[in-house]
Amino acid sequence: MGKFNLRLQHVLLTYFCSKKWEAGICACRSCRLSFSQSIVAWALNVPHDRVVWSNGSVFDGTPRQSLKVFKSSGDVQRHFCSKCGASVFYDIAKEPETVDVAFGVLRAKDGSLARSFFEWDTEKVHHLEDAVDKDLLTLVKDNLAALKEV
Repeated sequence: MGKFNLRLQHVLLTYFCSKKWEAGICACRSCRLSFSQSIVAWALNVPHDRVVWSNGSVFDGTPRQSLKVFKSSGDVQRHFCSKCGASVFYDIAKEPETVDVAFGVLRAKDGSLARSFFEWDTEKVHHLEDAVDKDLLTLVKDNLAALKEV
C-alpha cells in the first residue's frame, strides 16, 4: 500500500499499513441532522495515530486550529471546521483509539471511493432503522453491492 494524505488546512491523515480501513454509509438521526442529508459516508475506525496535525502531534480528540467540537449525544463528539462548516470527525468515547472521518473531506488519486485505502461495507447501511427517507435508503441498500463492481 502507499501513503494516503488528508489535508484539512492543519490536519494530515496518513496511511501506512497494508490492511484497508472500513468505509460505510450511515443513516442515523445524528448524522442526518449534522450533515442535513439522509445518508453520510464515513471512513470508519481510523487510528488516532494516523491523524497527525501539521506540527507533528497525533490527534487526541482535542480541537485544534479551525476545528471546533460539539457533543451530539452522550459519548459522541463531532468535529467541524469553524471556517467553512465542513463536518470532519466523529469521535466516540467508548472507542478512544479511533475516529471516524467524514468521507466528503477525503481526496484520493484513485477517485472518490478511495478503494486503494478503504474497503466499503456493501452489506448494510448503518442505523437503517433511523432513516427518515425509507425509499431512498432502500434504493441505496439494494445497490450497495454495485460498489464492488465500479
